[in-house]
Amino acid sequence: MTLIISIIFVLLLGFLVYFYFTKRLEFLYKFKWKGLLKSFSKLEKWFFSGSFIAFIVLNIFTNWIPTCVYEKISPSPLTEINQKQDESIELISETNKKLDELLKNANIDPRNIEKYIKELPIVNGRDKTESKINEWYKIKKISSDEKELLFIVISEIFEHNKVLSQEINNLKLKGGDSLVEFLENIQTNFQEGNAEKIKDDYLSRKEKLRKENIRILKESIKATEILFAINETKFLYQELILLEPSANNYYQFTIFLTELNYFNEATIQCQEALKIYRELAKEKPIPYLYDVAIFLHIFANLHSAKNEFPQALEKYEEALKIRRELAKENPRRYLPDVASTLSNLANLHLVKNEFPQSLEKYEETLKFYRELAKENPRSYLPDLAMTLNNLAVLHWAKNEFPQALEKYEEALKIRRELAKENPQSYLSDVAATLDNLANLQKDKKEFPQALEKYEEALKIRRELAKENPRRYLPDLAATLNNLAALHFAKNEFPLALEKYEEALKIYRELAKENPRSYLPDVAITLNNLANLQKDKNEFPQALEKYEEALKIRRELAKENPRTYLPDLAATLNNLAALHFAKNEFPQALEKFEEALNFYKELAKENSRIYLPDIARTLSNLTVSHFAKNEFSQALEKYEEALKLYKELAKENPRVYEIDYAKMLIMGVRLFKNNKEDLKEAGRILEKYKNIPKAYELIEMIDKLNSE
Repeated sequence: MTLIISIIFVLLLGFLVYFYFTKRLEFLYKFKWKGLLKSFSKLEKWFFSGSFIAFIVLNIFTNWIPTCVYEKISPSPLTEINQKQDESIELISETNKKLDELLKNANIDPRNIEKYIKELPIVNGRDKTESKINEWYKIKKISSDEKELLFIVISEIFEHNKVLSQEINNLKLKGGDSLVEFLENIQTNFQEGNAEKIKDDYLSRKEKLRKENIRILKESIKATEILFAINETKFLYQELILLEPSANNYYQFTIFLTELNYFNEATIQCQEALKIYRELAKEKPIPYLYDVAIFLHIFANLHSAKNEFPQALEKYEEALKIRRELAKENPRRYLPDVASTLSNLANLHLVKNEFPQSLEKYEETLKFYRELAKENPRSYLPDLAMTLNNLAVLHWAKNEFPQALEKYEEALKIRRELAKENPQSYLSDVAATLDNLANLQKDKKEFPQALEKYEEALKIRRELAKENPRRYLPDLAATLNNLAALHFAKNEFPLALEKYEEALKIYRELAKENPRSYLPDVAITLNNLANLQKDKNEFPQALEKYEEALKIRRELAKENPRTYLPDLAATLNNLAALHFAKNEFPQALEKFEEALNFYKELAKENSRIYLPDIARTLSNLTVSHFAKNEFSQALEKYEEALKLYKELAKENPRVYEIDYAKMLIMGVRLFKNNKEDLKEAGRILEKYKNIPKAYELIEMIDKLNSE
């Protein structure tokens, strides 16, 4: 008896404390107890709209075990992690992989798919829907890729509809009336392609019990993803993360955001997933270290995409260390992962002009892929060709033309063989390697060979673009740009102009549909076209193109300065050169100085990348000040540029010794420096006399010596 009285006393005291702190004693006082049954819905609403204390009190009524019940209804994230230690990343379905690959290869913006889905008669059944897609294809409203993609999406919609129907029937048997009603609403809206209504219906249920909401959210996300409703899916993922902050949910959200280029938001989600897997790996390293490495790799890719190179390097190196350890125990399974991380690390070092480190990583990657390709050529020959291509780019950057040529030719041979068996998959890679090889031959002034390669690449890409314009038009425009540059170098200005204008037209059309992806290419082509018009002394037209390119790049740099400030500085340099050619020296100096300030700002974080640009801009400023008879300022800029080039040449002679020799020659030509500098420059250039720009400087030395 005493125990019962004690329990009642504790309960009453609990109620009074709760009512006092939640300020609801007034509600009890005003409550019409005679209309209790009619007012029960109001009381229920009041309980469920409160804080978690309301849940505790409600469960005292129902279970007499408040603490245990509360832990079941609202576990902490840490508890969830401990309960789900065997949780692994949910594999993306084969259909989703195919969709992702098709979207990527065909350059289809997922945001455009929703409008097609809304126009389809989905509510009239599968046959009529597929008939409408075929009708669109016949009247050329959609491409073959869009047709294939829509058939896959429609298949997913009707398959998902079956799954929903089965789920609803199962719940009806179990008596889950409330959830059945909501799932039926999702199904109705899903069939109508109404993603907004799916989101709105969820909001009406937001205050319901947590576990039901999680289940509903996951179904809602599946539905809105299939409908390509980007904003609704993003919103629903955010809601899911709030309710269930699991590693798998963070992973799925990270992938979703990354595919849409939302890199900053993806980084936040990736970081949270990484935290969870680090905790899991402390207790069970074997299954979870692999996942830690995956997220480190994703994290590094995101940093790299944002030009956050120190952070990218740190994450790649940690991922590499983990994968090397895993590969010691199971090389067959983990060596491909080691090679992948090494390749990305090599690319990063190349971008940062850290050529020795890049070479070391590429060569180790190449060794792994050669071994893997011996055992499984079908799987690893494409990776081998890609690594050879990347290694050729490195040799080219180091002015090691014979080694670059050797690697490009081996990559081309592999890709031609692959294309014989599967032209659909590999002809594009053949064209890419031909393009790169032609760029190399253009730099070596081997114009006939370069022209041959460009024209073969152009022919392949025109054929591919006829079949699949959305996927291959960007590649076609890139080859047109390169071919125009070759005609420009050969002083074939009408041919260069024709190719640049065709490339610009393609990029402008692409940018209308997808400005985020193609406006940078529009700016590049405008910049190239302006360079051509400047050399033709068509100054008004050149000025117009430079200013349009500058406007685009200023806008891009506002949104993403790390990525686009270097391009903005390059356009400022070119515009300054135009003003210089027009003898507009104050405007030239203003633009050169603005470019220099941007490069100096960028060099604070990545000096190795941007010091060459600083030296080049200082050299331009030297000439500009000299032309204005500002000799002291010209000498100051010259000495600063000379010092930088000397340091760069010490660190990486094959890349920068020619530039250092050029600065020595400039000193004699402009400032009448000691002609001993010409001898030093000559000794340097003698090592590179097979390189066209070095040969031109040797001729300049001979001319200065004869004066």
